Amino acid sequence: MVATEEPNSLGEKTEKVTGLPWMLVLNWNGAKRLSVSLGALRRMRASFELLLIDNGSTDGSLELLAGLYPRPMHVLKNGRNLGFAAGNNAGIRYALDRGATHVALINDDLAVDEDWLTRMLEASAAYPKAGILGGTILFLDRPEYINSTAIAVDAFYRAPDENFGIALAEVNLSSGPRRAVSGGAMFITREALTRVGLLDESYFAYFEDVDFCLRATRLGFEVRFVAEAKSWHMYGGSQAKTSVLKRYLLARNHTWTMAKHANRGLTLFAIPLFLLYRSFLSGPRALMQDGWKAALAEWRGAWHGFTGAWRRACFRREEPLPKNL
Repeated sequence: MVATEEPNSLGEKTEKVTGLPWMLVLNWNGAKRLSVSLGALRRMRASFELLLIDNGSTDGSLELLAGLYPRPMHVLKNGRNLGFAAGNNAGIRYALDRGATHVALINDDLAVDEDWLTRMLEASAAYPKAGILGGTILFLDRPEYINSTAIAVDAFYRAPDENFGIALAEVNLSSGPRRAVSGGAMFITREALTRVGLLDESYFAYFEDVDFCLRATRLGFEVRFVAEAKSWHMYGGSQAKTSVLKRYLLARNHTWTMAKHANRGLTLFAIPLFLLYRSFLSGPRALMQDGWKAALAEWRGAWHGFTGAWRRACFRREEPLPKNL
């Protein structure tokens, strides 16, 4: 469905804008979460344009915008829930059409530090090969603990958050290259978007950020962690931690990512192995812990990942990843 710009009834801007970074906040029924992201953006020091992308919310969250962010903003309505990838893609196109120099993807349940954008712009200028940047994400309710400093993509393309749950005081964080960073607070250059393309909309949500970072690396861009750029995440705010949809998408999209990016030998070996693992271990464990709907989500995700993997393996681009990553 084509995203449409709504009439100027919410104070949003409509004129052509050039030469600024854009902050994109994707909203889906975020009435209880938008105060986190928009409240933080009100305190941002650097200049930017704000775009609120709405994925067909029905909770009245759009009516709250004037009170949460009393400055002019751009508002884009997608009309229905397109998911994280397609929803953000609509906003990215909108921002690029209006001359955005950089695009930041910000979860509606994530608060960025007032200097977050400044730190990202400084890192982008200092490291021109860096097409994608991410920062230190802490838990909103436990700010002394880390949610993510990057995504630690392993040999089997599993993608846990780096330093998840570790106390900030116990880690000596160092900025530098990473395999991937979280799409919940991702800073992307215009050049990277024009060369790499947009997020893969078939993912709907989860692993699309990993796939995007791996595609960028193939084209010679660096994915960089910026330790000084801090944000705080309401973990599980937009999806319950063990939701049925999240289980399904994680199981399916992990397999798809492996099929797109692993070498042929690993693909042929590991994809059937993960189908068996989720069928006979993850599925039964979910059944015992969270009930039959959770188990069914694991099984369906495993099967749809398996059946969809072969098409992705056959039609992917074949440039190898650099051996030093």
